[in-house]
Amino acid sequence: MTSDISERGLAVLLERPEFIPYDTDVDLAVNYLDYHADVSARVFHVGQSESGWKYSFKITHMTEENKRTYFQIVFDREHTLPKFIHSGFVKDVAEIVNGQMKHSHVSNRKLPRVPLNKVIAAQDGRQIRVINYNYEYILLSGVFGGEALTLSCGSDIVIYCIPLSCKPIENATLCRIENWREAAENPKLREFLVG
Repeated sequence: MTSDISERGLAVLLERPEFIPYDTDVDLAVNYLDYHADVSARVFHVGQSESGWKYSFKITHMTEENKRTYFQIVFDREHTLPKFIHSGFVKDVAEIVNGQMKHSHVSNRKLPRVPLNKVIAAQDGRQIRVINYNYEYILLSGVFGGEALTLSCGSDIVIYCIPLSCKPIENATLCRIENWREAAENPKLREFLVG
C-alpha cells in the first residue's frame, strides 16, 4: 500500500520487514483508479511505524509515457494534506522561545532494523542473544572483542559475524554479517529470525 507519493518518489507500507536491496533499482507498479505507471526506484529510507514498515523510494527511471501517467497519479489523487489550517502561531512562537520544539532526527537507514531478542546457538555451542538485526548488521548481547562468530540459524543456515572495532554499547556488540547478501536473500533465514 502506498503511503506517500510525490514527483520524485513514493513510500509504501509493508506488514513485514522485507529485504529490498538499497544498492539496486527495483521495478514498482503504481496504480490509482484507471492510471498505471511502471517506475524504477531505489530504497533510500526504511522505518518502522505503528502501521508497519515504511519503505521510501527515490524514483531513478521511468519512460516518458510512464512519467506522464505517474504525474497524473501524483496530482489527481485525493491529497492527504489538511483541508483547513488552524493557526497556532502564538503557541509555536512560544515553544520556539522556550526551546520546547522537538528537533527532527534525520535517519539514513536503508534496511529495516528488526528487534528480535532471540537466543541463537553459535557453532562453538554458546547461546547468544540477538538484540536486533538489519540483514547487514546484527547486535548481539555481550562483548566479543575481535573474535569472529558463526551463528547457526536452523539446520543449513549460518551467518558469519565479525565484531566491529567500535566501543560496545550497553554490554552489546555490533557485528557486520560477512555473508549478509546471501543470508538476506534466503527466505528460510528470514522466517527463522523474523517469523
